[in-house]
Amino acid sequence: MKRLAQRQESLKHEAQANAATHNLPSYLNPSVVNPQLYAKQQEKRKLLWSSKKKEETPSNNAMWSGTRFTGDQGGEMGAKFRRLMGIKGGESKEDGEEGPSKGDQILTDLEKEFERSRAFQLSRGAGGKSGIGLGYAPAAHQP
Repeated sequence: MKRLAQRQESLKHEAQANAATHNLPSYLNPSVVNPQLYAKQQEKRKLLWSSKKKEETPSNNAMWSGTRFTGDQGGEMGAKFRRLMGIKGGESKEDGEEGPSKGDQILTDLEKEFERSRAFQLSRGAGGKSGIGLGYAPAAHQP
């Protein structure tokens, strides 16, 4: 019985000494956790989460800067593509100048579309019932 207790005590001290050499945190029990495996795990974690130096190649920006899309109206698709590719800057000065006039163009287009739709509805081209009030026909006078 004494031998077993001595053996357990020696294993406990050995585990604590091993944990101290591998910088095992105090909240982990050194007799339960293998310090060598924990140290390997910490090293892998450090390699995984360490920041790598990103080298932005100028050829990447130059390669994608000339990209044009066929259905692109006002450069929206190109701007989204550059943003998704991670290309910073690249905004042309023309885009900034077209901003206010583009907004005015949208408003005038909406107004024209509204007037066209309103004229169509009132001309009874949309089913013949719109623009007649509540939809009731005047009753014929019956004596």
